[in-house]
Amino acid sequence: MILTSGDPAGVGPEVAVKAFTKLASQDFPFVIAGTANVLQEAIDLYAPEMELKKYETGDWEEGVVYYDDFDLVFPESWEKCKASAECGKLSYDLVYHATVAVIAKEYSAIVTAPVNKESV
Repeated sequence: MILTSGDPAGVGPEVAVKAFTKLASQDFPFVIAGTANVLQEAIDLYAPEMELKKYETGDWEEGVVYYDDFDLVFPESWEKCKASAECGKLSYDLVYHATVAVIAKEYSAIVTAPVNKESV
């Protein structure tokens, strides 16, 4: 399963990281669709004991948050709590690429974290 990280300026990344730390396991593995810089910020705030690692098929290790960025790039700094086209584009692109990956059977299902509709 893949869980999109939502709007980087909103609660999406935090929701995704918290869900991962509470639910992900070897019996129920999933990956977060998002960029390393956005997810690392959420990990630093809400799960500092976790490590962030780009997912490779078959990887699973306790204490690691796995992500897939689909080779998307997002700036190192962005304004939190403010709608922006830049954040909306990343949110949209993550949902799009995660959907394509599910259709291609790379992941079994998709769940989306909150997205600011104004940004998209």
